[in-house]
Amino acid sequence: MARGKFITDFERDCIRIGKARGLENATIARALKRTQAAIGQQVRMMEEDGTLGNLPLTFMVDEIADMMRREGAIQ
Repeated sequence: MARGKFITDFERDCIRIGKARGLENATIARALKRTQAAIGQQVRMMEEDGTLGNLPLTFMVDEIADMMRREGAIQ
């Protein structure tokens, strides 16, 4: 049984964007308000099924990556 709330498709897309733009799992986790372990698990699953490189919304990738950098920065 899952302990936390499920990762949404939008959050998976944000993880893909973050990894494509070189963000660390910890930065993505802080930006999405998730645990680092949850992000790591999603990255492993996407690597295994070959979908980590499937970037959505190509016209918004840079804006979302910038938002995650700002929100995920250690303050």
